[in-house]
Amino acid sequence: MDIRTRRLVLNLPVAVLLTAALAPAVASASSAHASFSPRSLPTWAHGSITGAGPHAGVRLELVVWPGTKKIRVGQKVGLQVVGRTTSTSTGSYAIHPTVRLRRGIHNLEILARSRVAVGAFSFPRRVARGGLALVAVDGRASSRPVTANIHMMALPRSERSPARSPLIGGCIPVAIKIRELGNRMVDVGGLYSLMIDGKMKETYSAGSNTTIGVGISVEGDNGGFSLGGTSTQTSSGSEGFPTLTGKIVNEQTPYTFGEYEVCLIHQVQSEAWATGRHEQNVKPPAIDQCGANLGPGGTFTRSSGTAGTFSAGVDLKKVIGIDLSAQSGYNQNVSIKYTFPSEGGFLCGTNNFPSASAWIIMDPVSSTTHPAGRTSRSR
Repeated sequence: MDIRTRRLVLNLPVAVLLTAALAPAVASASSAHASFSPRSLPTWAHGSITGAGPHAGVRLELVVWPGTKKIRVGQKVGLQVVGRTTSTSTGSYAIHPTVRLRRGIHNLEILARSRVAVGAFSFPRRVARGGLALVAVDGRASSRPVTANIHMMALPRSERSPARSPLIGGCIPVAIKIRELGNRMVDVGGLYSLMIDGKMKETYSAGSNTTIGVGISVEGDNGGFSLGGTSTQTSSGSEGFPTLTGKIVNEQTPYTFGEYEVCLIHQVQSEAWATGRHEQNVKPPAIDQCGANLGPGGTFTRSSGTAGTFSAGVDLKKVIGIDLSAQSGYNQNVSIKYTFPSEGGFLCGTNNFPSASAWIIMDPVSSTTHPAGRTSRSR
């Protein structure tokens, strides 16, 4: 669901927008245990090859980006290869790790290569069950393989020579930072009150996970950036968001971003949490379902379930031609508390009841007595 929309078209070089973590130097990440037999670990990702052909015989590598750290322009980042495969005659593939990763959150990426095209797809996952299973970052999803359909982008003819464009087996998985994009505000929460005296407070504490969109491109691609999955940043400290009264805003906090090149693919991604806060005034989303009146001084804290994704959660359109998505919470580290005034009021969800909705709206009246999607405010 779009909370903010932006319209800008730019012809700029194309980059991959990762939501994610980067590391300092060229070196294998120390996040894996010893190698295992190819059949000893389950499939972690599968999908289809689309876009520029041929789709059969495409070489794919599953790599892990190292932990978050600030990287200088020109610095190299070593990516750890944890699995390899080749697409079938129908363009499908399945890939599993040949090393067992340590427990915790990892930003994974699939790099795809033929002699004439490249592609990539990024996805953050939590490694669980002794390195045998991948689950969602919040730990609640099933351990089924990630579906990662990879759109191949045709390389310009100048990049198709054997020296510049070897098969992926000869492509060293090293990312080089080529541009600094600086701090960019990222949406981390939607606080929407149709009551002028309704109070809301977001908690964004140490260990908060924010998943940011990923987009990819190649040199000479006139189509610009396209999204290529997501990656996750984990905050190392707490941000003291204040209590807001009667506002309709998106809470924001800045992350640093950079542009990288890996195996002829350009990608833009988050690097580190810069700390700080900002409020972005927005229009409230439409209301779907409301609960009962919480009464005078009633409170409710949303600290579980899945929060909505801001499709334009990172404003990068003026720089790279597209915006990135962003999603945070809900959990013990990312939560929102709602406090009602003396006259009470209702909590309403945007796509369900408030306990399970993507976003929550404080409202003086129930949707059963007032049309959904209203923007009136109590006086």
